[in-house]
Amino acid sequence: MLLVAVVAAGLAALHRGGHTDAKANDSVASMPSSPPTTASAATSVAGPLDATVADLERFVSDKRALPFLQHVNVTMLDDAAFVKRLELDKPDAEAKRSIEEMSSVLKALGLLSPDTDLATESTELARQGIVGLYRPDTKELLVRATEPTPYARTVLVHELTHALDDQHFGLDRHDLGTDLEESSAFTALVEGDAVRVEHAYIATMSPADRAAAEATERSLAAGVDVKQQTAYYFDAFPYLDGPVFVEALAHEGGEDAVNAAFASPPKSTAEILVPHRYAFNESGIRLSAPPIPGTAFNSGMLGALGLFLLLQDAVSPQEAAAAAVSWEGDLYLAWHDGARTCVTARFLLDTPWTAAFTAKLFARWAAKQVDAHVEAPGTVIVTSCR
Repeated sequence: MLLVAVVAAGLAALHRGGHTDAKANDSVASMPSSPPTTASAATSVAGPLDATVADLERFVSDKRALPFLQHVNVTMLDDAAFVKRLELDKPDAEAKRSIEEMSSVLKALGLLSPDTDLATESTELARQGIVGLYRPDTKELLVRATEPTPYARTVLVHELTHALDDQHFGLDRHDLGTDLEESSAFTALVEGDAVRVEHAYIATMSPADRAAAEATERSLAAGVDVKQQTAYYFDAFPYLDGPVFVEALAHEGGEDAVNAAFASPPKSTAEILVPHRYAFNESGIRLSAPPIPGTAFNSGMLGALGLFLLLQDAVSPQEAAAAAVSWEGDLYLAWHDGARTCVTARFLLDTPWTAAFTAKLFARWAAKQVDAHVEAPGTVIVTSCR
């Protein structure tokens, strides 16, 4: 699922962007179900919404230097209908198990409070914060509005960019790894491109329309209640760093470079945070397993983003960022110690000096945890139980 979520202040030195929920209305508008086969044919459809979508398709197509291969069917829903549609995407049993496992890992690392119900809070944040939805599997494009206001048009441009990228490159990707790290990097590419095109569209709006769109966004963002900052940062990352990454690609190689990235996506959040790493194929490595006194029930990579988030509550943002940009690879294992969950993570840093520096940061981090310790035998190994 590709969606537009609200984002505000995030990681150090990152940019602000994104959307939140639309105001409640009580009607539904929909595009016709008989799409033309090309973007140019879309200009001939009738009706105010049809004409608006056709105009926005042309803008997105021109910005991305790619044609729409088929017209995109757009449905605009009022608040209640949109929320009801979101409820159809409730996680199945396997997804719930994965969420529970990741939740226990994050709690053991001190990234979530012990009483957090991650699935419930994520669902509630989605209900509050999603205003646009494009699904690559069904090709649905939904907008939480009943008329193409200035703000709704910015949402449409964002989602139409997803649709165009999906038509050419496929966004329902099954070739990605199972690690959150790799999927986060791909999502940052996808959302970064959509935010980039959206911002380009906003720059073309009249001062009055731009002011109206910004006022709506500020008003709606004020109504979103963020309880867990860590989960929020993970959700916000693609919208904050993704545009910077894609802009860097476009600056160096134009739209061809952006297209090439969809064909060969970044594999780590380190490449998103430091775009030149992508150009030099420096995605980082999955390390050998650190020693643990039990049987692992979950494993994966925390990545440069995870390293930053682990440290950012215990040290300054500048120190956490310095550690993150020196990240070269990691691996964590999670296991049960009686009623407790424990996680051991091994980090590789780019130099012995940055490894020693990061180990000192983690020592300060460990002092703030319930039961954690740090080793630095070349790589940096941290263990935390809760």
